[in-house]
Amino acid sequence: MATYFIYAPDCNAVKIGVAQFVYLRLANLQMQSPTRLRCIKILDTAGHQDERRLHKEFFPYRLWGEWFAVEGILQDYLKDDLTKSISDKPEHSSMNSKTRKPNLEYSNRTDRGHIRKKSKRSWYIQLYTGRDAKGKYQRYYETVRGSKEKATTRLQELLLQYPNGNKTEAILI
Repeated sequence: MATYFIYAPDCNAVKIGVAQFVYLRLANLQMQSPTRLRCIKILDTAGHQDERRLHKEFFPYRLWGEWFAVEGILQDYLKDDLTKSISDKPEHSSMNSKTRKPNLEYSNRTDRGHIRKKSKRSWYIQLYTGRDAKGKYQRYYETVRGSKEKATTRLQELLLQYPNGNKTEAILI
C-alpha cells in the first residue's frame, strides 16, 4: 500500500489517500474529474494508519472527504512537489515510471485475490469474496485469455465489483 497525494491545480486542492495501485486510482479519479489531476507525491507506508495521521495533521485545511486546500503547513509540506508530477519522480514499486502503468511483478496479488498463470496466454483469477453463514471461505474464479496486464486489470475490476466481499452495483463517488 502507498499513500498518495493527487493534486488538482485548477482548484488548488490535494487528495490524500491510500491505494495499492496508485496509477489505477489516478486514472479512476481523472475520469471523474473535469480538471487535470497530477500525482505529486507517493509515500511507501503502512497504509491507512499513515493516511489517518496525515488527515488529522492537515484537518484545518480539509475541504471535503479526502480533499484538502493547499495552504499553510500543507503547502509547506508539499512545496517541493507542487511543480512536479509522478513522471518526474523515481520509480515507485507499484508503478513503472516509463509506461505509467502498474509493475506487473507487484500487481499479481492482493489481500483479497490473486492471479496465476494457467498457460502461455491464459491467466487464472481467484478472488476471495467473504465467508458464508458457516464461516467457510467463498471464492470467485475466472479465466482471462491474453496478457498478464489484461488479467491484472480484470482483477482490479472484480475488486471494485466486490468491495466488501459481496457483489454490488457500480459505486458512484
